[in-house]
Amino acid sequence: MAGKDNVKLTERQQYWLKHIRACDTSGQTTIDYAREHGIKVKSLYSVRKALAEKGALLPTPLPHFQKVEIIGGRPASASQWHVQLPNGLAVLVEDTLRLDPFAEQLYVFCNRRRNNIKVLYWEANGFCLWQKRLEKSRFYWPRKSRDEVVTLTAQQLNWLLDGYDISRLQPHEKLCYSSVL
Repeated sequence: MAGKDNVKLTERQQYWLKHIRACDTSGQTTIDYAREHGIKVKSLYSVRKALAEKGALLPTPLPHFQKVEIIGGRPASASQWHVQLPNGLAVLVEDTLRLDPFAEQLYVFCNRRRNNIKVLYWEANGFCLWQKRLEKSRFYWPRKSRDEVVTLTAQQLNWLLDGYDISRLQPHEKLCYSSVL
């Protein structure tokens, strides 16, 4: 992400700008890049914000969510499910699941009774938390294993929110041929 070329930067700001550009081109998540280079993740994000405000970087575009992460099973501590603030769920995503809460993804959580779903995502300058609570029914929660993260398409998430059991929705069998003769 390039910004204005005529912005005057200190030596320290240039150092951070090189790291941010390297992170953007590495294909790694910001968290993985920071860990690999011994940098605090929070520092990388705050410097990115400061450089964007100064005009050295373009602001982060709004997310276009290509992946949906379904969080299965119970976390290590049952008390973590009682977290109401988005930052608490973000900590769960980053610390327990080792995923990037700032990625352009939706993180979907369900309670034990499966009547409440929370969707967490980062949008430009803050976390957003969306919630749907069912009064009578239960969600058909996909279960592969207790601690596994399931990746869904946006269509599958919509089906899940509409009450469909997405594990039973099977497409037609894929056929592969080498010739029509």
